[in-house]
Amino acid sequence: VDTPTPTMRTFFVQQQTGTLTSGRSQGDIGNPARGGASAVNAPWGAGDAWKLGFLAATGDQTNADLGTTINGALILKQITTDGARDFDGPALTSCVSWTKRTDLGDSLVWYTGTLDLARLELAKLLGVSVRTAKEKLLVQCVADVDGSLDGATLKIAIDATHFIYFDFYTATGVATVPGSGNFQDTVTIAANDADTAVATALTARINATTANSGFTATASGANVTLTKSTVVACGQHDPLGTGFALQLLAIGGNAGALADIASVTLNAEFSYVVSSQRQICKKFQLGLDNSLYRSGQTTTPSGLTVISSLEVPIRATGVTGYIGGSGNLDGIATASGAIATGQVVWFIHATEGLRFYQLVAGTDAEASPGIIRPDDYHASTNARTWQQV
Repeated sequence: VDTPTPTMRTFFVQQQTGTLTSGRSQGDIGNPARGGASAVNAPWGAGDAWKLGFLAATGDQTNADLGTTINGALILKQITTDGARDFDGPALTSCVSWTKRTDLGDSLVWYTGTLDLARLELAKLLGVSVRTAKEKLLVQCVADVDGSLDGATLKIAIDATHFIYFDFYTATGVATVPGSGNFQDTVTIAANDADTAVATALTARINATTANSGFTATASGANVTLTKSTVVACGQHDPLGTGFALQLLAIGGNAGALADIASVTLNAEFSYVVSSQRQICKKFQLGLDNSLYRSGQTTTPSGLTVISSLEVPIRATGVTGYIGGSGNLDGIATASGAIATGQVVWFIHATEGLRFYQLVAGTDAEASPGIIRPDDYHASTNARTWQQV
């Protein structure tokens, strides 16, 4: 994965065995069949550069040249509790474009591509503190082609563990059995309905089942926008066999929750085409380490220095001078908790340009422009001054 400020990592495809290795002799990476094999780790929100090489045979010391580009797909999916079907869920992110590289300093042939680690689907898994909105999902419907949607199912998350299944039928069919705590509904369409007609039918059923799903829907052409009526954490939605495209527009969650998950392990699969045949490598695991820090988080990621939120400057709106009351720095109300001690403000002075000041405790005499006493300064109850920084 080629990202802006990378640390180089390497993995190889053994073409004879279909395994991926972290080096020519280190063995399989994250292959569940090997039991204790460790996962490959990459930071979420930052990035590593991965270089992919192909080995035609075990023990090869020269990477195979498969041409200028390769038809390959690296797909990440959430691990589920159902071990037999834990790679059947929706793709959380994927890379399908790979480019040949011979400029990495070792005269070997490598291929690099890009994974989008900033997707909201991944934020769902790693960041609780960002999940404070009402979930919003865009569903791009497709047309029915001679019954292609007949019996297909769209899986929409109701909350973190429950779902509603929308089964599409052009004729009478067998409905999905939803299981305890889940729901099922039937969307009736006609054979060869256009994508817009499919979207209209789905919208009607979503709005008819709001009591169960908590979603309302609006249609615009072939697109349906679902919006949750409350703030609640939702699981991953899944197009299943519909062929619909899903895009998260906002992440639902637990209002006020601040704890972030340090890391999450995902299933990863790499496949590629060589000699017109698709080769599927053995599934491995990829761990994403949460490298972002958000306000309220109780732990600080390694390598980050966290400053007080008071040190983040806010604009002193309407201020263009130092002293003189309204429209000046000393005219800003500071007493009775109006502004906290330590807060930094900025404004654009009418003649002197951008200026920064911090409100600090003290009884210093006013000495403009270095020290400005607020008009509501009081030696006993509000002994604080603005000091230029």
